[in-house]
Amino acid sequence: MAGNITTIITKINKACDDLDFVSARVLIETNLLKLSEAKQYRLLNSNGRVLIKQY
Repeated sequence: MAGNITTIITKINKACDDLDFVSARVLIETNLLKLSEAKQYRLLNSNGRVLIKQY
């Protein structure tokens, strides 16, 4: 499971870097519970953190 969430975080960060916020938001919505954990939240880039705070 840890590898899976790491892959998701990598995809979110890449989507944010590419300014593809729609894709990033979909990934965040489907994995919100796991991404809200402190150790997972730290791995998000600043744009990803802003998107997750909107929930």
